[in-house]
Amino acid sequence: MDEPEAPPIDIKNEVDNDPCPPWEFLYTNLLVRGDGVPKAPEKSTLKGCSCIGGCPSDSDMCECAAKNMQLRSEVRTTTGFLYDSEGRLREFDHPIFECNDACACAEYCNNRVTQKGRRCALEIRKTEKRGWGVFAAEDIPSGTYLGVYSGELLTDEEAEVRGKTYNDYNRNYLFDVDFRYIKDYLATQRRKLKQRYTVDAMHVGCFTRFFNHSCDPNSMIVPCVFGDAYPEIPYLAFFTLDPITKGDEITFSYKGDTITNAQERQAKRARYKAKKLLGKKKTAKPGAFGKIDVPCECGSVLCEGSMWNLGSSDDEESGEEGEDSDRSM
Repeated sequence: MDEPEAPPIDIKNEVDNDPCPPWEFLYTNLLVRGDGVPKAPEKSTLKGCSCIGGCPSDSDMCECAAKNMQLRSEVRTTTGFLYDSEGRLREFDHPIFECNDACACAEYCNNRVTQKGRRCALEIRKTEKRGWGVFAAEDIPSGTYLGVYSGELLTDEEAEVRGKTYNDYNRNYLFDVDFRYIKDYLATQRRKLKQRYTVDAMHVGCFTRFFNHSCDPNSMIVPCVFGDAYPEIPYLAFFTLDPITKGDEITFSYKGDTITNAQERQAKRARYKAKKLLGKKKTAKPGAFGKIDVPCECGSVLCEGSMWNLGSSDDEESGEEGEDSDRSM
């Protein structure tokens, strides 16, 4: 996960005189576990496959392929692993279970994509309205692994405390690890979810903390489990949804409402373009996402006018419920 062979990330600014983004965080691709979070398991506690060489992408015999099937909560259209022979993600709606240190397969195994690190060239640039953002420095195919949303792994209680402070400064790098598959999988193991977790990239993180929001994103987070005995503590892995052209900004939805089917995304864009031509452009009503709306500047045809809701300290007193303030899926 340290990515020693990853292409360097250039920093460019043609907007103002800032030499680089505020370097106010410790750079790492790892999850730094906070108080109350289980320690990373020893290798002896992990379970791996017995494959020799590389695991075939369409394998239905590999133990890790079987684990992939166990983690899914819905019917999949593919068998075996979620990666194709090029290491690109075939489906985005299911968690990934990669081979780990306890597996007999080789390091070049096709089911170790995130562990091999980022392979695409990126740039961090200053934008006119959206602060710093991340851009493609080369053409990137759909399904390509980009990086992880790293940071401090916190308990839900600690995240709530930090979130209130961050909201006062209109800054929030919290991402709730509340994927649907977690409860479904634990139920099959006759276990209950005892603790929820959140990743905080405010003080610890990597370049992915600069990904801006878009109501029509070209990437999304997919939970990825490896090297951990706890499926409820996955890595938050970014993959490209669409082919991204060199120079395009890489974005994801802070609301976690991404449409993963390419044809459905195209159809929705066509509908919204038609509405725009007819003067019926979709915009968010005041308070549509809670008491405090953060304006969206994504500029896409699908723009809803708001990125997320920051919540309000008055919510509890008024008896009203606001949306989560986090980058939650």
